Amino acid sequence: MQRGGGHSSVHFGLPRPCAPRYPACMKKLLQVALAFLVASSLGCLGGKSGDDPVDADLTIGLLVDQSNSQLDQYIQAAAELSAQNASGLGVTVAIVAKNTEGDATIAAQALQELLDQGVKVVVGPTTSGEAQGALPLANAAGALLVSPASTAQTLAIAGDALYRLSPANTLFSQVTVDLVETLGFSSIVTVNNDDLGDSEEASEFRRLAASSGISLQPPIVYSNNSDANFSAVSAQVASAVAAAGGSPSAVAVAVFGGSEVADLLSDCATIASLDGITFLGSDGTSLNSEIVNSAAPAFFAVQAGAFPSAILSVPPDQQAAADTITNAVGAPYANAFVLNGYDAVSIMVDAYIQDSNFASGGAQARAAFAAQADGYPGLTGLINLNQAGDRITGHYTFWGVCSQQGLINWFNVGGWSPRSPGATSGTATFTGCPSQ
Repeated sequence: MQRGGGHSSVHFGLPRPCAPRYPACMKKLLQVALAFLVASSLGCLGGKSGDDPVDADLTIGLLVDQSNSQLDQYIQAAAELSAQNASGLGVTVAIVAKNTEGDATIAAQALQELLDQGVKVVVGPTTSGEAQGALPLANAAGALLVSPASTAQTLAIAGDALYRLSPANTLFSQVTVDLVETLGFSSIVTVNNDDLGDSEEASEFRRLAASSGISLQPPIVYSNNSDANFSAVSAQVASAVAAAGGSPSAVAVAVFGGSEVADLLSDCATIASLDGITFLGSDGTSLNSEIVNSAAPAFFAVQAGAFPSAILSVPPDQQAAADTITNAVGAPYANAFVLNGYDAVSIMVDAYIQDSNFASGGAQARAAFAAQADGYPGLTGLINLNQAGDRITGHYTFWGVCSQQGLINWFNVGGWSPRSPGATSGTATFTGCPSQ
């Protein structure tokens, strides 16, 4: 079934303009654009070549997927902006970025290149699969890895090289189960990418859902290397929904993946029996521009209960700063993982100020980072670390795909808050799309 006919006035995922409360926004954007033009010939922002990090007080490595992930490109821009802003503290920071291509093996090779250049403090990798690939080398070399987005519980290891500014997926899965209960669904179909982080989120979600008495269909899993054709996966989803009874009031589909989910939604849009079935997303789909920039996934998400997808919130007292950084790096939304990339560099700069040997790596550098990160007032809220060096909890926003005045885009449709500071249990609310 074709979607989008007769909707020529609808726009998809338009980039957000400079917020009107920032009169200097356009000037800042021009400054950053100029910096990027200069950086294209130098190899990194921060004023130093990506292959020759000399004359910097602090050199920080960056492991991101520069080939396939727009989100990672924004994370890189945020990290580089944070490095630039460190000059205000009297610290010159060089960022040395390496391309992981979204692959665990290549991530390890990229880390080795950083180590060969003498770089031992690193922001990234961003995904759990890449982090898992790089971690043995980081442990052996005494490096420090700070991931803005990895969430796999498997990687919550005390005393290792990996520190993470997003809570592990046990919390995210609880957040999503709480939403399912709030919405009143009694049966769930799960679909997930076989990437480490997505697999663990789906597995933990299923465990928590089952313990809450929610009925589950057999899991549907697709390869991380899938091409854009999700026809077979969407057919499996339709069959599972039918097996669960097919009632839009009782059955929902929970999807754990990334940008490729836009292609899955496009193929689901061709199956009439999925009309009106609510789909729930993950932190990998939340605010993802791929989903709202094309007609098929955008229209399907709107009618699929707005496709609510949770991600760490920006607290009110940090909203102005988060918006400024978001505008400066050109991202369409204030994404938590992008903001974590900014915070990761800022915390490293603080660690360097406290310990001038921070860049040498080892247990001392890890301890210095943890000391600054624990209790840090981050752009996504207060950061508290557990013994594994992972963030414990946070507030979440459910972002949904809504149609408002001819615009299909992401809108705030609900939230989740811990029951007390530092708690991993909480309450989910769902307000739905804003009224026209």
